[in-house]
Amino acid sequence: MLLGFLVLSTSHSIIFLFIAVLFIGFAFAIIYPLFLIDATKCVPQYESTFSLSIVGSFALLGQFLSPLVVNAAGKITGISSVRLPFQFSAIACIIVIVILFFSNIGHRAIDS
Repeated sequence: MLLGFLVLSTSHSIIFLFIAVLFIGFAFAIIYPLFLIDATKCVPQYESTFSLSIVGSFALLGQFLSPLVVNAAGKITGISSVRLPFQFSAIACIIVIVILFFSNIGHRAIDS
């Protein structure tokens, strides 16, 4: 997904736009079902439908809040580029990857 947002935020060709959207869609198609599977593993079986609805609700809440957050970031920084949402998403992906990487290292150290 990160690669898709980076290509999308820097490309000037329609071919690269298609490739970027392909990367983003492919990554989302892999990641979202994993979130759903993990949500059902974290709760008892009789609460799995409720956990799926919570995950789905927060995904839709993220879709709703994303433009508001990106527009606010654009106003704060003074950047009004059309590429800002994609650059913002790429930066957010990098932050999430770093957080997950370091939290995974912490879990490995505890498990050892």
